[in-house]
Amino acid sequence: MKPTIGTTSLLDRQGMKRPDEKYLSGLLAKPDTLYLVLADQKPVIRSNAERTEAALRWLTRSEIETAGLPIVSDETLFLGVDRASGVAHFAIGVTEHRTRNAPGVLEFLRPVVDLRTLAMQGIMSAEDLSIAGQAKALIHWHENARCCGHCGGTTLV
Repeated sequence: MKPTIGTTSLLDRQGMKRPDEKYLSGLLAKPDTLYLVLADQKPVIRSNAERTEAALRWLTRSEIETAGLPIVSDETLFLGVDRASGVAHFAIGVTEHRTRNAPGVLEFLRPVVDLRTLAMQGIMSAEDLSIAGQAKALIHWHENARCCGHCGGTTLV
């Protein structure tokens, strides 16, 4: 098994542009922008019938909206821009509670598999595992750090 420690070089995280709301809004509006959905912090994947190979399942805005999940800009997390194609990539975290109001969405999002299982089985590339790990960490932080641990005030990002 290859080690999966490190960061991916597939996406340019564009650290200097992350605070630029106009730039991010422009990326969200592009029709070729891709989204990685994490259902209960597990990435939506695509795999072969034997489950011996897996890859992240990147979705378009129209695929997500057709499934009944609205894309809310405040809930999308910028992962970066593909170094080769220039396509923006965002992560969206959904919970079982949120998907209950969208009939058929749970079936649409399958399969979802936790990162540990994907890493231990060795069926996903290190690059995809790295991107999924980054997305999970961002979603987890945003779900659990809404308030400052010191003063209790709302955390503004």
